[in-house]
Amino acid sequence: MTAVATENASVPAGVGRHRRAPAGWLRRFPVTIGLTVQYVPFAVVPAVLSGNPHRWFVIQLTGLAVLAAFGVEVALARLHRPGPQWVARLTGPVGRDRRLARGARLVAAVALGTNLLGTLVGMNSYRVAIDAVSRSTVEPLLTPFRAWPLIAVVLISCAWRAGVLPVRAALGWLAALAASVLLNVTVAGMFAPAFEFFTGAAACLLLLGLVRVRTVLAVVLAGLLLWPMAITVRNEVRMAAGAVQYRDYDAYGRLRLDTLIGSAAGHPVPIDVGQPDLLTMARYAVLPRMLDRDRPQVSTGRLLDTFRGGSGQSSYTFLSVGNLWLLTGPAGMMLFFAVVAAYLGLLLATRSGPFKLAAAVLVIEDLVLVGMMYPDSIAGHLQALVALGAAYLVVRLAGGARRADRGSPTDRGRRTASVGPGDSTTDVRPI
Repeated sequence: MTAVATENASVPAGVGRHRRAPAGWLRRFPVTIGLTVQYVPFAVVPAVLSGNPHRWFVIQLTGLAVLAAFGVEVALARLHRPGPQWVARLTGPVGRDRRLARGARLVAAVALGTNLLGTLVGMNSYRVAIDAVSRSTVEPLLTPFRAWPLIAVVLISCAWRAGVLPVRAALGWLAALAASVLLNVTVAGMFAPAFEFFTGAAACLLLLGLVRVRTVLAVVLAGLLLWPMAITVRNEVRMAAGAVQYRDYDAYGRLRLDTLIGSAAGHPVPIDVGQPDLLTMARYAVLPRMLDRDRPQVSTGRLLDTFRGGSGQSSYTFLSVGNLWLLTGPAGMMLFFAVVAAYLGLLLATRSGPFKLAAAVLVIEDLVLVGMMYPDSIAGHLQALVALGAAYLVVRLAGGARRADRGSPTDRGRRTASVGPGDSTTDVRPI
């Protein structure tokens, strides 16, 4: 297909209104939307309908968090109004290099291998969570690759969206990555990593216009229907590891977030439970465990369990807004979500590329979801950025990160004239 050199030449032919609208809103207000879709249906509404005595506290915390993020995102939206080509720019000039697909497949293969090996050695398992120490000598070697499955999803999706990876191949890699994560969490008895992975993957696919909102909603509905069965399997795995408190368990009651947030009410804030400081977080983030094997596990959740009068052998959470409220106070909670909104908004507002998009998705996974534990998740996000840097080197060595202005004059001219990323397959239909 021959490109026409007009002002709209950078707009992919297949990017219609149905594709731009939801992705545009998500790009402008990612933290506001993320907090709203998690806390309103699963915390605010149940609190009001059930007459939760702490319902106004739940509404207050949710409202302050959403307000802080929304204010920053509105300011960023007014300062930067992207044109209709912003979806194409998410893949960036790197995405138009066909060798991106080679690097993306390599990262995905490594992610699959380390994920399966981690499943065999019990990485992220409930037993490790109880003992607060891993019994495997292999797990520290696998820790730097924990973020790679989601990074691989972003790179594969960008290669698919850019038209340099066939649709069937892309879907095959995405399905394999999803299956490896599901296998890992089923064997481990810990569902939080799967929730983080699939939420990040959904955000990536929505931003790239590869799936429709109704498809995501259908998957969420299916997940809710399968939730009791999944919880039964998880509880059996945990009881086999020594847990006894899951014999009488209300699966759908576990989805009520208002009870967890409400338990943070009535405490003077901020409190100090001995949570790690920023220097400790930097140590855990930058120094791989394989080089620092004797360091203890960081778990503010255990400290919060002790604060509530527990034994400290299990972890407790007041969810992201409740944890921040207790540990930093209302001003600290609002400042945190304002900074996260600015950080994520700038990543998505500037001229982007596969690795900036990956960084943005990692922000959503690490700092926006309800399970975010402050300050542990900050160290986790810094670790993920280090892992992203390693993935960038792998892709670059594989030839996938070559700058678009390199190569033959013919190649440069072809890329300049392209109507969008992956001219041959710009008419990609979202699922």
